[in-house]
Amino acid sequence: MNKAGIRSERRHDITPGIREALALKDPKGTTLEIFADCVFAPEEDTFTGIMPLKLGHIAYQCPDVAGIVKFYCDVLGFRVSDWRSDFFAFLRCSRDHHTVNFLREARTAIHHIAFEVRDWSDIRRASDLLAKNKIKLTWGPLRHIIGHNIAIYHKNPDGMVIEFFCEMDQMHDEELGFFEPRPWHQDRPQRPKVWGDDTPSNWWGPMSHSPNRSEAAATKPAGERERS
Repeated sequence: MNKAGIRSERRHDITPGIREALALKDPKGTTLEIFADCVFAPEEDTFTGIMPLKLGHIAYQCPDVAGIVKFYCDVLGFRVSDWRSDFFAFLRCSRDHHTVNFLREARTAIHHIAFEVRDWSDIRRASDLLAKNKIKLTWGPLRHIIGHNIAIYHKNPDGMVIEFFCEMDQMHDEELGFFEPRPWHQDRPQRPKVWGDDTPSNWWGPMSHSPNRSEAAATKPAGERERS
């Protein structure tokens, strides 16, 4: 980090299970905490709802998407999975199609937070549980094309847009350079690429065609606006 001119510091016990991490800020001011080891919590067999498998990705909006992508790739070792035109980037640091994505918008803010669930049946159970608690979906169920994940979206009590997803594309072999083949892929093989503005955001139905950029960048969740 010092070679790149980035200030960092060691932090301890930042969250349960993580004893030590390296903290730094990315160019848009978001604090990143990098850790190498995690102690998992004991298995809990009481069922109180849908248990996400993990925090899947965080989507941000920011003015300089190209600059942020360069930072995450050059400094932190992320890889670009896909672009939507030149204003929406999807980056990975594992097998998952994206761990972060960045959408061009004048104001810097979190766009949505996404949690991976086990499968389609958990998407259904989550939808029923949300409805039982009078929390309406803002979009979905749907299947994206960029990343190909099945997803639903809702707002939590703080007004944050939350995505639950499953079946996201996986890059199992970086040397081969294509995502694990799926029946619903548009390309054979499906490689990282730049998708056009006319790429559908929902392969299954409503929002079958892309909105303009200002609609895609909107942070207020609504069925007619872009989500990814």
